[in-house]
This record gives sequence, structure tokens and C-alpha cells, in this order.
Amino acid sequence: MYALQVIPISTLFSDYKDAFTPCRPFPYRESVISWLQMIGRENKFMLVTKLSDSRGIKRRGMVKLACERSGTYRGMSQRVGKGKAAKIDLKPRTEEEEETGRTETGTKKCGCPFLINIKENVDSLWYVTVICGRHNHDPAKNLDDHSFAGRLDKGEQVVVVQMTKGNVKPRDILNTLKQRDVKNVLTMRTIYNTRQKFRIEDAGGRTQMQQLLHILEKNKWMSWHRKHPDTNVVTDLFWSHPDSIKLLRCFSSVILMDCTYKTNMYRMPLLENVGITSTHLTFSVGFAFISSETHANYVWALENLRSILDG
Repeated sequence: MYALQVIPISTLFSDYKDAFTPCRPFPYRESVISWLQMIGRENKFMLVTKLSDSRGIKRRGMVKLACERSGTYRGMSQRVGKGKAAKIDLKPRTEEEEETGRTETGTKKCGCPFLINIKENVDSLWYVTVICGRHNHDPAKNLDDHSFAGRLDKGEQVVVVQMTKGNVKPRDILNTLKQRDVKNVLTMRTIYNTRQKFRIEDAGGRTQMQQLLHILEKNKWMSWHRKHPDTNVVTDLFWSHPDSIKLLRCFSSVILMDCTYKTNMYRMPLLENVGITSTHLTFSVGFAFISSETHANYVWALENLRSILDG
């Protein structure tokens, strides 16, 4: 029989203690964390905050950074505290899982021992101490699949918000950020999530319809809408840009109207009104979402159009 040979981690993986040991302390908490995470990216490791203690009256600040693969996976039963019951809808096990008694799960955590301690001293400077500089896994080949590496910093978030306000397409926003930083590993999903977060914050608790009416009023668009008397749901909506109104009052001889389908998730027809200038160029007069193509809906839309002409 052959005896199993246990090889210690110190002989398998390199020690990164020197790489994460700075030559001087840092004046700010954010600066030391940013520097350590930058060194981690250069070595194909992602560092996350394991423990953080803010500055108090009688204590100094302290932060512990660990590898994103530190710790072990905790099941739902372990995450529920004592005396707390959690109703969990579990999927039925397969035959293989019934035989082994285990459910197939996936996790990045492998108990990596890498740990860095950052502590504020009496001189209000932040000092770095590498408690363990070794990993128990190989560095990543690339960081494209790491969600933490694809996070936006505050400067990049401002760029995304400003370009979103300028109606720039998400792919153009992503290209702009990648041109600014060649090592950027952002994905399109990160841009979508940031745009959605900005829209929710900008709405200020308003619903989508309330936000739309608020934007029309804020930008001084002319708009009318009708609601169902019982359900209070908007059934028709008409809006027109101020510049389109000026053109309409100058060139009101010919107006073309047509309904377009499959333009929205509510399957409401979009009635478009188009005018023609003296140079034979077309311009959009106004648009209307109508609940159905009935005589009453068209009369309502044309009455709003006439009210624009009447001033």
C-alpha cells in the first residue's frame, strides 16, 4: 500500500506578501483600499472587504480585505438564524442526488486563506499588514467573468449617467469607458444595471406613467391624456414638441396621419401626425397612443391637434 503524501500550500502556491506591502502608509482609507485592489487585479486576484469597522470616539478605523474565494459556501439552513423559520421552495432532487444525498451546487469559495489587515494608527495614517499572502488556488486567466472586477467607480458612474441623459446608446457608453481604460473589464449588463438604477432614482417613487407625464411637463411639451373612469388607467395619450408646434403654425396646409403597430409592449397603436414645409421636407407634428382605432379615439386626437393650431 502507498501512503498519501500531503503537500503543504506553501510549496504549491507563491507568496504575494511583498507585492501587497507598501513602502509607506496611506493618508486616506479609500486610497489604500484602491491601491490594494489594483495590485490584486494586476496579479489576477480579486480582493473584497471581509470586515470593516468605521472610526469611533475611542477607536481607530480598521478594514480587512480577503480574496473573493475565501470562506466556504453556506447553505440556506446555515444562513437562517436561531429561532427563525424560512419557507423555502426546493426543487425535487434527481435520482443521482437521491443516491448521494447531495444537491449539485456551484460556488467560487474554496477557503482561500489570503488576508490583509488595514488599520488606522494614532497619526491618522493607514498601515497595511499582510496576515497571509498565499492563495490556495491559481490566479484567474482573465477577470471578464468576475462581477466585482466589472464594477463601476464613482467617476464611471457619472459618465454613464451623463451619457444616459444625452440619449447615448449603451454600446457607445461601453466603448467610451473601455477607451478611457484599456484594462477595463466592464460588460453590457453593468451598463444596463447602472442605467436602470439611475432611472429608478430619477423617478423618485413615481410610476412609469407618472414619470412620463412628469418629463413631458418638465420639458414643456404639450400633452393630453384620458383615463378609464373605473380603473383610472390611461387609455389615450397625445404629446407634441414645442418646436413642432411652431412649425405646424407656419405650415398647416397639409397634415398626414398614419397608425403604426407593434411599437410598444402594450400593443397600443401609435398615431403619428406629419407636416410638410414649403421646401417639401417633412416634420413630426405630434404623436398619440390610442387604445383602439375607433371614431371616438380619432376625434379625440384631432381635437387635441386643432387645439395646438388655435393656440
